[in-house]
Amino acid sequence: MYKKLLLFVCLTLPILTCAQTTLQLVDRGDERFAEKDYAGAIKLYTQALDGDMRFADAYNRRGQAYFEMGDYKKAFNDFTSAVTADPTDASYYNRRGITKFKLADLPGAINDYNNAIALDSTFELAYNNRGLAETYLKNYSAAITDYTTAIKYREDYPEAFFNRAYAREALKDLAGATEDYDKAITLKPRFKGAYFNRGMLKMTAGDNKAAYEDFTNVINLDSASAEAYLNRGVVSAKLKDYQAALVDYKKADKIKPNDESININRGIAEAAMGNFKGAIISFNSAIATNAKNAAAFNNRALAKSELLDFNGAIADCSKAIEINTLYADAYNNRGYAKNQLKQYTSAIADIKISIKLDPQSAVAYLNLANATASLKDYKGAVIYYGKALQINPNYANAYNNRGIARYFAGDKAGACADLKKAVTLEFPGASGNLSTYCK
Repeated sequence: MYKKLLLFVCLTLPILTCAQTTLQLVDRGDERFAEKDYAGAIKLYTQALDGDMRFADAYNRRGQAYFEMGDYKKAFNDFTSAVTADPTDASYYNRRGITKFKLADLPGAINDYNNAIALDSTFELAYNNRGLAETYLKNYSAAITDYTTAIKYREDYPEAFFNRAYAREALKDLAGATEDYDKAITLKPRFKGAYFNRGMLKMTAGDNKAAYEDFTNVINLDSASAEAYLNRGVVSAKLKDYQAALVDYKKADKIKPNDESININRGIAEAAMGNFKGAIISFNSAIATNAKNAAAFNNRALAKSELLDFNGAIADCSKAIEINTLYADAYNNRGYAKNQLKQYTSAIADIKISIKLDPQSAVAYLNLANATASLKDYKGAVIYYGKALQINPNYANAYNNRGIARYFAGDKAGACADLKKAVTLEFPGASGNLSTYCK
């Protein structure tokens, strides 16, 4: 991490008047820097350098001021001057490395961190920063080694634990990543980035209640975090508390208006509550922000299907596929809409493409079976319903529909067994079908 500027401490040894004036200018520059008056600090550091062009630390400090102002090229020039004036100070190489990182010169940054470490083999900041550069280069194993070394030399280094967690997550070491986020939070209880990343990790792992708590902690630390409200809303939706999700999406939208992700997720929650017209309005907003958002078109298609606008659904799915030709869900949903319009052969073609792209989609196999049954190929439908049930053994809809298909295929015993299972799983209409086909 970038070292904060420390106030210069004058030596008690006698010094020349001109040097004293130079040091006084630096001290005054430090005061301005501490007040975040970076322009004022730069002016004073420049005056100090006018008195001594070999004053390495004045270059270093002015470089830090330029860095804080976002003028990385001038910061780089000053850190280079500091290194030239005093090539034995590891911190100068470290700061120039950070600046090169900001200028997207990752190999150059790593070279500077190497030089810093060569001068000071226990320099934990340089190890951490080299790890960051390796992380951006996706050299995660090398990054983890650097973060671990940084922690070795500074056990209470929350940022190194945080960064190592990120690299471990990239390597699918989710347990190790969670452990590191936990440690970062223990060391720095107000570490909102660690809470956020741990929340995302928990949500991915399906621990939605823990994720909700983490996003709430982020919000308590930063009430202006649209991302925290958005993701807490997503977690609430996963917990089927759609009303709470909508409340959070509204808060996120107030902070970050016209965000396509917020509008898509709000539309999904509205659709889950049966408000399909409201959902379409939200998806429209997402599309207005980004007309290349395939997910917005796909989800709007689903809402249109619920409103029996199958032609509109097909048009939206086609647009989603135009944007993303590998969008399995869009092919599946277009196939579903075509099936409702009795375009069975075309529906089957679309759904088969969907399954090729995503062979683990139970819903796609269900839709394929439904379309196949519509063509009165009941034995073929039974096979596809079976595929759906292999993927999701508790798929009540598949049991119900396979039961009917088995009946028409001449397998009454199998039909009744499936329909009884559908009743056990509380599928709507299964009891009536059991009475009809299993008298």
